[in-house]
Amino acid sequence: MKEERVNHQNQLRGRRMGIYTGSGASHSWIWFVDILEKAGVDNLTFLGEDDIKKDGNLQTLDVLLLSGGDTFSIAEGLGVEGSEKIERFVAEGGIYFGSCAGAYLPMRSSKYPLNLMNLVGVKISNLSRSLPRPLIQSEKFCTPYGCDYVFHPVRDEVKIRCTNVYFPEEQFVAPLYGGPCMEPSEDATPVAYYSGFTDKTLFLVDEDLARETVQGRIAVCSKTIGRGKLYLSGPHLEHPHYPTANRFLMEILSDGLRERKAFFHKRGESEERSEIPRDSFRKLKGELSGARIIALALERETMTWLIGKKVYEPEKFRVFIDALWSRINNLEKISWNGLSSETVHGLAASAREVREKLKELKSEMQASTDTTGLVEAIIRELRTLASAFMNVYFGVKRGENVQEEKSNVHVL
Repeated sequence: MKEERVNHQNQLRGRRMGIYTGSGASHSWIWFVDILEKAGVDNLTFLGEDDIKKDGNLQTLDVLLLSGGDTFSIAEGLGVEGSEKIERFVAEGGIYFGSCAGAYLPMRSSKYPLNLMNLVGVKISNLSRSLPRPLIQSEKFCTPYGCDYVFHPVRDEVKIRCTNVYFPEEQFVAPLYGGPCMEPSEDATPVAYYSGFTDKTLFLVDEDLARETVQGRIAVCSKTIGRGKLYLSGPHLEHPHYPTANRFLMEILSDGLRERKAFFHKRGESEERSEIPRDSFRKLKGELSGARIIALALERETMTWLIGKKVYEPEKFRVFIDALWSRINNLEKISWNGLSSETVHGLAASAREVREKLKELKSEMQASTDTTGLVEAIIRELRTLASAFMNVYFGVKRGENVQEEKSNVHVL
């Protein structure tokens, strides 16, 4: 069985995986990046809503991954065109894996813009017209949904029981940060259930109500559409601090891809290294370092901001920046022919914009002015920078020629 599991993980290394980084996406898509890179999966591409809408883009992928964030903003950003592109991608044999917001997105709904996809007829137990009283974290407790509310009974660690006969761990733990608790449905197949809590579980409501809402409900389900498959996961199986949950995610993707022919990226004929002027990387590293220092200082503040329907804290800024900072030296070392100075300068310019906006935010917070609009701009710029950097980074790791226009960075 161990050898079979290893083979399943190895087969993912030949797959082309797309990660959604567009409107409404939170920092949690970076968790997919971390665990896939650790598993040796480098064939990653990063897509905003406009990339998904563009003809042919999804057809180059085997898997589309969509993590947490603001489901309403994601749905609105994708619109009818993006939603139809995702449905067609799955019907033609693609795999969609959505966790948290990405799990809510394909569920059937009568509410705009969540009614634009309507692919899985599964109901959730954490939906109520009569909102229970929150015990803690009231700012993260619920989201209005028409005349009802989607509420979150618990946060952090929960126990998961899987139904996958190939997976050696019948029960493991994973974090839950607002994902759905799904009811049994003829329209979806259970893959895992919520089986209990741990001493790290935070109860946002009365514990009896939390057990009634969560325990025994479906945590992960699947649905076949055409030649492809959708997976919806309430917990973040991709969180890098939960290796057993990560392995379970790899098993799910491997099982889903079993019948799909693997795509193997071929490197160009020339794999010679090309010297990029050191000042290009020095500028990028300097801007990232400066932004990182300011972001660290902002973490001493206790403010939160509601951007759309998603609550952000100051520490979220550094999650994006650290994901790039941890890879910048490796990018410099593996510079393949085709990575131009202009591309690196473009990344540096975007990083400078982030640094300057963070500096402005620090000043405005000290002046006690309303900073919601500025934070929204910072999150948007961080998503753009991180997505562009990752496209360059993984393109370079694969030995691709990375053109400036592919970096999706506006040189300022």
